[in-house]
Amino acid sequence: MLLAYGEADPVHLLVGIHPAHHVSALINPLQSARSRRMRNQFATPL
Repeated sequence: MLLAYGEADPVHLLVGIHPAHHVSALINPLQSARSRRMRNQFATPL
C-alpha cells in the first residue's frame, strides 16, 4: 500500500500491484474485513 487516507466514508487507497495480479484479490479481503467490523460494531441483538 502506497497511501491511505479518508474520512468516515469513503476511504481512498493508492496501491501498487503487479499487472499479473487481480485487483479483486486485493479488494475482496479488505471488503470482507470491513464488513465484519461493521457487523460487529452495529449488530443489534434479536
